[in-house]
Amino acid sequence: MRPLTEPQYKGSKTAMSASKLQTTSFALFLTAVVALPASAQLDSSHSPFYGSDNDMQWFEPVDLDIDGRGSSQQSGFFLSYDKTYWSVSGERVEVGDPNTVQQGFRVYSAIPLDPISGQPITPPLLTNSIQNAVPRAAFHFGDRYDFGHWKEDGTGWLFSVLNGSDLTQTFNIGLNGGAQEGQGGLASPLGDVFVSFRTNPGALAGFLDLDDGELNGILQDDSDGDGILDGDGIADDINDNGQHGADGFDTDDPGNQPDTIVIGATPDFGDLVTLVTAFREANIRNQTKINGFEMMRAYRLKNSHFKVANQNNHFEVHYGARFLQFDDQFFFSGNGGLSLGDSQWDTTIVNNIVGPQVGYRWQHSQGRWTFDSVGKLMLGYNIRNWQQVGFIGEDLTPSRPNHPLFLRAKSFSYGRNDGGFSPVSELRLNVNYRVTDNIRLKLGWTGTFADNIRRAASSVDYTLFENGNVLGFRDDGTQELFAHGLNIGFEVTQ
Repeated sequence: MRPLTEPQYKGSKTAMSASKLQTTSFALFLTAVVALPASAQLDSSHSPFYGSDNDMQWFEPVDLDIDGRGSSQQSGFFLSYDKTYWSVSGERVEVGDPNTVQQGFRVYSAIPLDPISGQPITPPLLTNSIQNAVPRAAFHFGDRYDFGHWKEDGTGWLFSVLNGSDLTQTFNIGLNGGAQEGQGGLASPLGDVFVSFRTNPGALAGFLDLDDGELNGILQDDSDGDGILDGDGIADDINDNGQHGADGFDTDDPGNQPDTIVIGATPDFGDLVTLVTAFREANIRNQTKINGFEMMRAYRLKNSHFKVANQNNHFEVHYGARFLQFDDQFFFSGNGGLSLGDSQWDTTIVNNIVGPQVGYRWQHSQGRWTFDSVGKLMLGYNIRNWQQVGFIGEDLTPSRPNHPLFLRAKSFSYGRNDGGFSPVSELRLNVNYRVTDNIRLKLGWTGTFADNIRRAASSVDYTLFENGNVLGFRDDGTQELFAHGLNIGFEVTQ
């Protein structure tokens, strides 16, 4: 049995790695923090940060006013880090063509009758085994970095780098390991993970070789114990007329194997059955990665016109640009089965959303505590990059028993690009505690909503040599994506 492995030709990504971006940004910030005191910027009127308080006294006591209300006003540089624990919504999908239902093949020439009703017994209908594949709304960890600079006049620049949750989910199904007692084989020698494909009529027709001359030996005919039915290398005589498919004629009485071959004789197509497409084991993985970067110009509104009791409320307005990426991958690997052998496909859709953004921030301080609310709205354009690579039917050999008459293995690589309007909104709610005048601890919740998103799992077209097409993309419409969860971190100001 071949091990289930991922393909080695994963598609390249066009966007900058978020981890590299966050590392670079963090290094620049530390360089600036360390270098500023040495540059004597407080005494240089030509410095862009002239007048900022950069005395590096990070652990001085919290400065409270006479009423103990505290203040969130600041100038100079700041760095904020959050460890995120987010979940991303996702619609569970069906693996296989949802409009195709297979039917089990007949292995007897006569039609059996139900002993009670007397009605013909027909092979059962076989729907797709996996009706609720990943993605699912699970929680995973990520990182977010916010940094920037405020001037004493209440203007500033804000930057944010998101190395978001890497939502990797796996799902396995199949009876591949359950040996049947006393028979030496596996519990599903024909394959029990059904995946339906849309095909042309007759594309899955083939000769069977399940027995060694007698059908009552089907589940015992596994000479090497690998769980695959060995048969006898000769097509079974399904219609019991003495001709075994394309392998000759049985003239003995009562013979079980052909003993006469007639050159040029037409095969007995009455022995054909419609094979089912099933695997003995399937492994599915869905991975969603969220990355982003934003740059905002900020203005802190004056609150001197408020009553003294309300001057612990501060309001900011922001505007700028943002890039947000949803990288979604759906990987399927099927092993074994009677008619296809091993198959794999890896589908990736990268949603690259970029556009202008506006936002606000409202803070209410009371002593060492500050309640913080941040809202953002981006009018984004989504540039989507689609890619699919894989192979299907590594065991397909035309006209061989237990395989379709004419189908053969095929590797494939597909790609496309499209775009569309994708608005994004975000809301952050935080509670901050000031340990010192320059260090705060943070705990909060973040919710991000994005529209017009493509997901990989719902974009696979399950077609098998229909008009020459093998898999590919289908347009199942866009989805709304909602990512939310907790964040905990700290903020350091200079």
